[in-house]
Amino acid sequence: MRRLIATAIVTVCAGAAPSMAAAQGNEVRILRVEPVGPLTSVQVAEFIVEVEVDLRSAFQAALQVGFNDRAPDSFRTVATEPVQAGRRTLTLRARSVYMDWGERGDFSVRANVGPWTADGIWRPYAEAVKAVADE
Repeated sequence: MRRLIATAIVTVCAGAAPSMAAAQGNEVRILRVEPVGPLTSVQVAEFIVEVEVDLRSAFQAALQVGFNDRAPDSFRTVATEPVQAGRRTLTLRARSVYMDWGERGDFSVRANVGPWTADGIWRPYAEAVKAVADE
């Protein structure tokens, strides 16, 4: 009987971890995203993405950057960087196919931070999305 109760408590605590992490004040802000050259629809482009991360719930995490280059509402990760606890700014270079989604939505970048894990289950602590300006 004791083992069953202990297992239930561990499961509840582990299941609550992502919301607890978010409640601990983790933050992600995309400071800038700019293409390295001209943007042409359906062509690979390189982008400079500057992200500010404030990681408070873990000693180390993964920053993932992705673009919605396959569908307006779906992001594909194109770069991952380790992040240490605290507030810091990272600048990444990432490549993606630029898509002019027209009326369907903006071509955007998403940055999120979450656990550095290899178990296939990844829930971000915090995330941000910013439209890429076509200027």
